Amino acid sequence: MRDQSRKTTKRVSVDSSGAQSNGHCWGPAISQSGQYIAFYAAASNLVSGDTNGVRDVFVHNRYNGRMELVSIDKDGGSANGQSVDPAISADGRIVAFESNATDLVPGDTNGKTDVFIRNLNTDVTTRISVRSDGRQANGNSNDPEVSGDGRFVVFDSAATNLIWKDTNGRRDVFIHEVATGKTKRMSVSSSEKQAKGASRQATVNWDGRYIAFESKARNLVAGDTSRGNDVFLRDRKLGKTKRVSVSNTERQAKGWSGDPKISNSGRYIAFESTAPNLVAKDTNGKWDVFVRDHIRKTTRIVSRTASGGQAKYGDSDDPAISGDARYISFESTAKNIVSNDKNRAEDIFRRGALR
Repeated sequence: MRDQSRKTTKRVSVDSSGAQSNGHCWGPAISQSGQYIAFYAAASNLVSGDTNGVRDVFVHNRYNGRMELVSIDKDGGSANGQSVDPAISADGRIVAFESNATDLVPGDTNGKTDVFIRNLNTDVTTRISVRSDGRQANGNSNDPEVSGDGRFVVFDSAATNLIWKDTNGRRDVFIHEVATGKTKRMSVSSSEKQAKGASRQATVNWDGRYIAFESKARNLVAGDTSRGNDVFLRDRKLGKTKRVSVSNTERQAKGWSGDPKISNSGRYIAFESTAPNLVAKDTNGKWDVFVRDHIRKTTRIVSRTASGGQAKYGDSDDPAISGDARYISFESTAKNIVSNDKNRAEDIFRRGALR
C-alpha cells in the first residue's frame, strides 16, 4: 500500500505476524479510510489452516496487522473452491467476491461461479447472485462491486433466470439489494429493452443510484452505431440509461471503451478507450484513460504527462477513481508520463488533483 501523504510504501500481503506470503497475491481493494485492504492470493500461510490449495480472499487490517480469511466455508474452514476478485465497502464491513466453491453457504448446488458477500462484523456469508425469491443462478456470475454504503452489490452474469423474461442470451449486469434480497437487471435501455449484446464490468456509486458498465449492445441508446464496446450509465432513480464514452460534443467513440470506475456521487466516470476522437489531438494510437462528467457533459483525458503531452510508447488502462473524483490512478507501459521512467515495465500512476 502506498501512502501518498507520507510517501511510504508498505506490504500488506503478510500474515498477522508480518511474515511474507508464500504465494502470489492480486486484486487489492481498499476501504475509504485505508484501514482494510481486501485481496486474493494463492498463498497458504497468510492464515493458519488454509489447506485448500487454491486462491482465497483475505482482508488485512492495517491498524492492528490482523489478516483474516474471508472466503471460508459455512463451518469456518477452507472453502472447497477458488475465490477471487474482492470488492469492499467504504467502512470495510462488507467484502464481495466471486467463487466456484460449493460450501460457502447451504444449498449451493448449481455448479456455477457465484457472487458472495461476507459481513466481517457478523461473520455471515450470503450468496448475492440469486433471484429475488432466492433461486440460484443457472449461469456463472462474476466481477462484483459493492456500493460505498454496503447496501448494494453489482455484478455481471450469464444466468438467464435471475429476472423474469431474460431472453437475450447475453451476459447482463445486475444489482442486488442486500437488505431486501431483490435482484434487478441494469443493462437495459431507458425504455427497459434488454441489451442485444454482452454487458460486463459494472461499477456502482456510494448509494447505489448510478451503475456504470461496458456493453457491446447497440440498442441501449439511440444512434449507437459503434462497432466496439461502449461505457453506459444507468440512473436507477430516473430509470434512464445514457452513454458516457463520448466526446464533449456527444460524438460516439471511434474505438473500444470499457472498464469504468465511478465516483461516490456518481457524477464522474473514469474509463479506458482506444478511441482517438474523445478529445482533440489524441494521436498516440494507444489505450488511454479518460474521465467523464455526465452532468456537465465533458470528457477529459487523464493519461497525459505533467505538461499535458500524450502518453507514448505504451497503453494506459485499468483506471481507479477516488471517492471525491479528485484523483485517478491507472497503469501504463508508457515511458514518458514521468521523467526518468527507465524500468521498461508497467507502472502505476496517479493523476490529480483534477478539480
